[in-house]
Amino acid sequence: MPRVMKKRVALGTTIQSKPDFCPKCDGRHIIKHGLRTNTHRQLQVYLCRDCGKFFSSLVGIKGVKYPPRVIARALCLYHLGHTQEEIAKRLASDHRLTVPRRTISDWLSCYRSVTTFRRLRDTAIEKFGKAMLKGRKLEHQQVYEFKLHLAKLDCMREAVPADVAAKVKNYLFSILDGFPDELFQEDKTASVDLPTPVEGAAQQPERIRSSQSEFALLPFCRVEKENLANDLAARSPTLRLS
Repeated sequence: MPRVMKKRVALGTTIQSKPDFCPKCDGRHIIKHGLRTNTHRQLQVYLCRDCGKFFSSLVGIKGVKYPPRVIARALCLYHLGHTQEEIAKRLASDHRLTVPRRTISDWLSCYRSVTTFRRLRDTAIEKFGKAMLKGRKLEHQQVYEFKLHLAKLDCMREAVPADVAAKVKNYLFSILDGFPDELFQEDKTASVDLPTPVEGAAQQPERIRSSQSEFALLPFCRVEKENLANDLAARSPTLRLS
């Protein structure tokens, strides 16, 4: 009887970024030492020649069994108003991974210090529900996804003067409603050898290049930005969230 081979589940890509130092002894003499396969992905294993210890590329990360992008997606969905049960269903649908609700709860507890929006989550859900994001595609030479976080925009009134907040809000909403995509699209009618205009023919309106456009500028103060995504990645010196 022929032997039936089970189809192996596809693993996530191996993280190739080499750490700068050993998390055990802070040594700099690090070499690759094979791969370690867990349930959902392959992890690069490193050897420190200074202390002789082995470590993986995701050392120190809670939930190392799952790809970092899945953890980040779960945290994002939760702070957009989804319940843990709904998050588990979305992860199963989008990433084809079965993540227990208890695991999602552990992630939320572990990363509370870097997901500061949790303090505004209940208020944001009461006001916007699960529709905190509003967006559209910008049809430029490339297609860009523009999204606006309505709950955070609403909180801006408490951080800047009211007139500045109103101007920023109006500008951002104008991108959703009537952004001039044609300014950033390739002019296919342009030619090196322009035809001689015919007398009496209707003239086409001259197209304005984006570099020649004039936009009203708002006065802003430069402040230090706190990038919480980097803080999440900093839990491990070798983690890079894509």
